Amino acid sequence: MKTDGRIRKACVSVALMVLVFFGKGVAIEHANRKHLPGPVAQTIKEKFPGATVVGFVMEREPGVRYYEVNLRQGEDRIEVEISPDGRIGEIESIVALGGLPEAHQARIREAIGRGKIHRVEKHVRIGRGRNGTFAPLKSPVGFYEVKYYDGDRRRAVKVPIDPDQIWVVDDEDGVEQGK
Repeated sequence: MKTDGRIRKACVSVALMVLVFFGKGVAIEHANRKHLPGPVAQTIKEKFPGATVVGFVMEREPGVRYYEVNLRQGEDRIEVEISPDGRIGEIESIVALGGLPEAHQARIREAIGRGKIHRVEKHVRIGRGRNGTFAPLKSPVGFYEVKYYDGDRRRAVKVPIDPDQIWVVDDEDGVEQGK
């Protein structure tokens, strides 16, 4: 029926306007580089050759508004924080537990016990929000975050790429406990 199609289009249009008006931006399915500012698109082209932009939203953290861009590069899914001037804040990717160094795997298995792994993410912080952009860190800071289920509770273990430290994070209250 014609009326149903018009109503559906009107609802989608109103929803998109509300999302844009209230601030964080709109996730754009099948977006591409032409929808991003030139410096952001150029950074993607240079740092992630051959990657396809899947979607993006505008986000904010202290000191900077940035684009959170979701990419697909081959089989990999990557999420990148990029300031409007093209500087990278953080790169996050999903990785396989088996691809981590054995020392990391052992620490993670010890920390989660009988927990069931849902996902393993690699986070690398390259810049810190300052004066509207990401100021480069002296050296990148990285960690693996393993999201898992402990019975009915969602939990996470964070293992720095330098595995001397480990944290268990309770997603329900955000408590971190050193291990």
